Amino acid sequence: MTIINRERYSCSARRERGTCSCPVSISVTELEDRILASLTDILFGREDLIEEFAASFRAEVERLRRSRTDNRPALQKELDKVARSIDRALSFILEGDGDPGSIRSKLAELEAKKRDLERQIRQSVPTPTIDIHPNLGELYRRKVQEMNRLLLDEATRPQAMEIIRSLVERIEVTPGATRGKATVTLYGALASILDFALGATHAKATADGGLCRSLMVAGAGFEPAAFRL
Repeated sequence: MTIINRERYSCSARRERGTCSCPVSISVTELEDRILASLTDILFGREDLIEEFAASFRAEVERLRRSRTDNRPALQKELDKVARSIDRALSFILEGDGDPGSIRSKLAELEAKKRDLERQIRQSVPTPTIDIHPNLGELYRRKVQEMNRLLLDEATRPQAMEIIRSLVERIEVTPGATRGKATVTLYGALASILDFALGATHAKATADGGLCRSLMVAGAGFEPAAFRL
């Protein structure tokens, strides 16, 4: 779509080439208001979902921690044992004890094993400690309130809108169920945020002109995340 007189979006193909039959247009103000209204309506009061996410996150981190045993102490113990064996083999060679050929062959095996153990120790990185804010629900509530305050303040509203725009990959405007009303579909990170706030995975939320909202579950391969306003 293209902007008409900096105040309204309409189909550029219909306006410039006459190749589209879609008559739908929408004002810039209405488009922004509908996005902001959905943000306020959906994101506020979702602290319980955030806390649920935090609990699931902590449980998964703990599960991964238990499934990953730190084998570096055992590797280091084996490396020390090999190092002592190498020292003994060198002593045999220097003192002329035993068959030199056999000792040298054994020494080569020990040196190869030593290099392999050293490589395993270097690659055995300890699992980093991952934590999440202890009161994520309250933090989320404060952040959403702060966003709302920035949007309501005319001085900071442009800055807040720029942040929101950066989360939108593209916007599709199509005819709505009600005559004269447009359906707005967001794609991108903001759509994922709105979907998560509704607690719906791989789902769309539809609202024609802000009059109604219903969930329609999409297929498992639904990409990218979309949210209709």
